[in-house]
Amino acid sequence: MSIIPLVCNFSGDMLFPIFHSMKNMDKGHEQVQANMTKWILGSASPRRIELLRLTGQAFTVMTADIEEPVFHPGDPVASSLALAENKHQALLPQCRNMQRDSSPADPASTFLITADTMVFAENEILNKPADESDAEKMLQTLSGRMHVVVTAVVLSKLNSKGTILKKESFFEQTNVYFHDLSKEEIQAYVASGSPMDKAGAYGIQDDRGAFFVRRIEGDYYNVVGFPLQAFYQVLKHSFIEEYNQCFSI
Repeated sequence: MSIIPLVCNFSGDMLFPIFHSMKNMDKGHEQVQANMTKWILGSASPRRIELLRLTGQAFTVMTADIEEPVFHPGDPVASSLALAENKHQALLPQCRNMQRDSSPADPASTFLITADTMVFAENEILNKPADESDAEKMLQTLSGRMHVVVTAVVLSKLNSKGTILKKESFFEQTNVYFHDLSKEEIQAYVASGSPMDKAGAYGIQDDRGAFFVRRIEGDYYNVVGFPLQAFYQVLKHSFIEEYNQCFSI
């Protein structure tokens, strides 16, 4: 278990379109103390960190060292939901310890976010590549075909005693269509090192990976690693206080 001791706020240095209407942008580190809820992102993924920053909400990054088995081979939705839940359960004890050790000046509740993204092609779940050869095989599988990207998210709100007040799980699915890729294109991309930490061995936001995608059906941000629109809707309807922290006028 590890915690990255930093608070992430909105930054203009991003690879993604900017949401200009968020009320909490650029309020600084002291915002955490003023909010009723402390946000925790249970992921060290640079893509998820950048995407959650778009809310303008301050948050802490926390990670758990757990295995990521495929619980339901052939079913990316069930597998990604199971893995997101597994990550959530692994981090709940640490969240409860943080609440127990907090001071009266700290936020009264905690909002925990975990997620998992899977790529599904040719009836196979494509995880992060084991090595360069594995990355090349994955990209050959994706070349000229449609594949599915599923991101599952688990959200929970804990009170000051660590009791879960509310919990929601959801997923988003996007269909991605690749151009035909040459052997040289695949090898050059793999040699850049970019595919090695990504499910399916590519990033739609990468300088090369972006050129491989012919079109998508669904949420672009879901392919990057966090379905912002679905997250917004769940906050709006199920986590009203957290929604108001970010989006109310």
